[in-house]
Amino acid sequence: MSAANSKQEETVEIRKYPNRRYYDSTHSCHVTLEAIRDMVRGGQSVRVVDSKTSTDITARVLTQIILEHEAEKLGVFPVELLVQMIRFNDKMVSEFIKSQIQTPMAAFSQYYDQWMKTASGMAGTPFFQQGFPWGASGMPGMNMGVGFGGGMNDMWKSQLEALQKQVEALQGKVDSKERKFRK
Repeated sequence: MSAANSKQEETVEIRKYPNRRYYDSTHSCHVTLEAIRDMVRGGQSVRVVDSKTSTDITARVLTQIILEHEAEKLGVFPVELLVQMIRFNDKMVSEFIKSQIQTPMAAFSQYYDQWMKTASGMAGTPFFQQGFPWGASGMPGMNMGVGFGGGMNDMWKSQLEALQKQVEALQGKVDSKERKFRK
């Protein structure tokens, strides 16, 4: 296993203190919610525990990150669903989330992993290199094997910039043809 893969598989242990500070006990440093968000987006697993009770509060902290830093993602939930989550008891909400969200997301994740394995096997083929601007790194905005939110890689950025320059050049040609046509 490569060092990059072992880094991705390592669970970062974080302790939350009463003063609302977070301490990454894996790397011996204080971290912010933004840093925890970056770890998750980078593919790392995190586990957050309350420093006093040692209770696992990972779900609560991840929810806080979504509320404070990813609020636009909450718009996908219909208001009626949110109302029902408040009204129903915890067991009903848990069962609903598992059946309607968690299971389909697990299936999607499995499908994505399979796609990435297939795509990595095609990395050396001309079709893959020419047909996909992101090459062997996976889907745009993702790093190979990392999952969602890995960030755009340099190859994708350069391809995007080249495409943007081509569009601008074509727009210039269209504009000049329009001016000639109007005369």
